[in-house]
Amino acid sequence: MRIRSFILIVATLLATPAVAQVAGPNARAAGMGFAYGAVARGFAAGFWNPANLGQPGNPGFSLGLPNIAVDYGSDPIPFSEFKDHEGEFIDDAVKSDWLERIGPNGSLVIHGRGDIGEVGLSVGPVALTVGTVGSMQADLPHDAVEVLLYGNAGQDGNGTDTLGFTDGQFTTWAASRAGASIGFPIGHHLSVGITGKYVVGHGIVAGRDGEARLTPDTTTIRFPVIILVDEDNPMQSTGYGIDLGAAWRSEGGRLRVSFAAYDVTNSFKFDPTKGRATTGAAYISVDSSASDFDDVDLADASDSVKAAARKIADEAIFAPSYRLAAAYKPNGRITLAADALIRTGGEFSLQGGLGNEYSVGAEFRFIPLIPIRGGIHTQDDGMGFNAGAGLDFGFLKVDGAIGKRANGGYAYAVGVTLIGQ
Repeated sequence: MRIRSFILIVATLLATPAVAQVAGPNARAAGMGFAYGAVARGFAAGFWNPANLGQPGNPGFSLGLPNIAVDYGSDPIPFSEFKDHEGEFIDDAVKSDWLERIGPNGSLVIHGRGDIGEVGLSVGPVALTVGTVGSMQADLPHDAVEVLLYGNAGQDGNGTDTLGFTDGQFTTWAASRAGASIGFPIGHHLSVGITGKYVVGHGIVAGRDGEARLTPDTTTIRFPVIILVDEDNPMQSTGYGIDLGAAWRSEGGRLRVSFAAYDVTNSFKFDPTKGRATTGAAYISVDSSASDFDDVDLADASDSVKAAARKIADEAIFAPSYRLAAAYKPNGRITLAADALIRTGGEFSLQGGLGNEYSVGAEFRFIPLIPIRGGIHTQDDGMGFNAGAGLDFGFLKVDGAIGKRANGGYAYAVGVTLIGQ
């Protein structure tokens, strides 16, 4: 009883979510399902594609006040299913179905993202922008979920199973960026642009390759946690990056196509010497126990812990990503758009674990004062449906959006923009 309850507490802690999101998800973009690469103008182009700053129709002045956006979900069991059983007894048929969908070698993946960002100012073809990026993901292996669902008895009902928790992991990180962008027109249809970014890493907390073994008589745990955070300075590390873009519009501007390459070069990397680690080891049996959850400074840590910190820092980088986007305006009241965002990098690269994204969206201005938006957004974790609306007073725009994810999660965004010609 005591042994399995201990594992239950550990697994619950690993599942605690944080929030993060890609910098630049303004409320108008969220309402269109994030199909916004060819649509962004003014300061927003500094996030999405700097070449748009050199396109006709770019405002003479724009100011973006902080947008707020959140997004969360879980796979392969969507949050909506957990919510359906909130506050009630879950029968064995439902539990067995959940475990079967996870699979004996699978994991329950919990993720949450959020952003307070896309703050920016543009004057003509120049934009200054500030944003925050980050991500959180926790993977609970099949056997850990079994303990959460069945408690001490396990799925067999008598506590005789031997459960092994391997490949459990969680990663939470946060970073900010300040960028300067400029767009250059080339003739009447083509433009190119560049963004220079100063990146500040606030910290990363990661526990990977966790191992635990639970038998009817003993429990063994090994789950070191690396915390690369400078407690005396919110700037744990810094670096520089460059984004490049190109944009084209047809005669009359009905069709627009753009391409952006993000982090073509980026020197940012967390400092593996600044921070601490929790060793996270324990052994418990019916007649003895031992544990080591001491918090140690990385300077005093063992060689294996220091190597783990270096591995996390080497993997947690901003790898290049590429956005191809198009927008079509059949008339002045309708905008149709589509984006494809291709990410590179490994599973633990910053944003790389989010997977590729594909979006289609539309904006309707049948009442010019009240734009209505909708979009579909697909990612590795499934499909989402977004909707949004705004109030457009010309110089002042107020926008909001909400999204429903196939994994049961939701997304919300709200923002205010000032525009001047």
